[in-house]
Amino acid sequence: MFVLGSSAMMSWVFAKSINNASVLSAKYGIVGGFGYCAWYLSFVGSSVVIYRLRLKGYFSLPHMIFDRYGRWAQLLYCMANFYRLYTEVWSNTMTVSDFYGSRVESDKDYDRDWWTSNLLGLSIPLAYVFMGGMKSSIVSDAVQGTFTIAFLFIVLIYMTAMKDDNKYLNKHLEDNYVGSSWEVYNPVPSRAMLSLDGGMDLLAGGAVQGLLSYPFFDPVLTDRAFLTDPRTMARSFMIGGTFAGFIILCFGFLGIYGSMLGNCVNDGVCPESDLNGAILADVKAGKPFAVAKTMGETVLFLTAFIMILSSISTLDSTFTSTAKLLGPDMSGLWSWLNDIVTGKVSIRASTRGESIQKYMPLAMSEATDRHVWVGRLGMILMALIGTLPIMECPTQLSATTISGTVVMGLGAPIYMIGLLPDSWLWTRGTKRPLAFCTSFIFCAMMGICYQVRYSTKVSYYAKFSPVLSDTQHSNTPYVHGATASCEPIISFSPPFTTHPAISQIHLSKGLRRKS
Repeated sequence: MFVLGSSAMMSWVFAKSINNASVLSAKYGIVGGFGYCAWYLSFVGSSVVIYRLRLKGYFSLPHMIFDRYGRWAQLLYCMANFYRLYTEVWSNTMTVSDFYGSRVESDKDYDRDWWTSNLLGLSIPLAYVFMGGMKSSIVSDAVQGTFTIAFLFIVLIYMTAMKDDNKYLNKHLEDNYVGSSWEVYNPVPSRAMLSLDGGMDLLAGGAVQGLLSYPFFDPVLTDRAFLTDPRTMARSFMIGGTFAGFIILCFGFLGIYGSMLGNCVNDGVCPESDLNGAILADVKAGKPFAVAKTMGETVLFLTAFIMILSSISTLDSTFTSTAKLLGPDMSGLWSWLNDIVTGKVSIRASTRGESIQKYMPLAMSEATDRHVWVGRLGMILMALIGTLPIMECPTQLSATTISGTVVMGLGAPIYMIGLLPDSWLWTRGTKRPLAFCTSFIFCAMMGICYQVRYSTKVSYYAKFSPVLSDTQHSNTPYVHGATASCEPIISFSPPFTTHPAISQIHLSKGLRRKS
């Protein structure tokens, strides 16, 4: 139970999640930290639903979806999972690389140190899970979790001592805010903490999606729910989820401290030497690498080490889930697609009778050497395509993904099968593909439209940014994105309420022609 609980915990202590929890806490105070922790109710939702599904005889979510909804529903679900795993690669390696390198604005790329750390952080977990599989991932998660908790407490103790010893900071907090304690600090005193503007919308949205939809979109989490007996799994997930949420909340205090110190320096009360060479804007925003830098090289090293551990643990879980997805989970789909190509079966062929056994997913215990090698090749493929977004368009990675919208269509078709008695459902073996595909496709289209709409706004802003005033800049959308993993927690300011005047647009076009 300890090993599985530790693995479940570390599989959700993403490097990107640490960054997001810190940034949200810097913006909303302790409410931002709890708002991000609300997503960790996914452990409760997944353990309860999958416990019920396992009692009904299912050995994986693809197995249940195939049995209840058919091949097309399983294919859509597997495609969605592949997309989710793909986004985990670049999002976690980028977060760690920020500790070791920086952006080169001249050619819109990153420097050599940044790329070196990125590729090393990608290669190390790929190497050991390529050889050891999911067992190596689970065992290493237990070790990584122990170091993460130990180093995190050292950082928090040191940070608290620095805050208490800084008389200028404490005076600034007492004079301009409700108080100097962590739990009452409000970055915007004029904004009520327990309000929608104060971050309560994040808390409510995270709780709803965490309980009802988000956990079923994460194969890293759900794969572990089928490894032991149901009772042990449920206990492990409850304990692991509690610790994971607690760790994320603790990293929120890092962002709160950054906001406190950044505002103090910005207001001229604290000396700039308190930044210790860190960029003021990054410290105010609660970026972990910047806040850690203000506390010295030792804390920066410990924070970077924690981020490395969390990134590696996430990536090794991502690669093992990729191997399971492309191997045992999709083995029946590969056979079906092969038979379609060779003309042995029609696309509209029934899934009844013998074809059920031929095309259904396999349990991990039934995997052969062929499935193992398909999974290993899938790991390499995932590592390659997961890095391409950075190479092709590093400036676009902060854009929102469609994942947060897609998950809305995945929850109900899964948890209703688990929670409702079989007597209330259709006969086992009978397929109802529209019951799954309708909600999934509808939400996927919503997500795609939302992504296109956001991208259009970003392009519009980029086109006219040279002629926009500072006031107009403040109306551009900001995004707190978890990669596509945890799926993004998104907050928008009023989008483009002020547009450039016609004369300004003509002027900008004339300047481009002359240049």
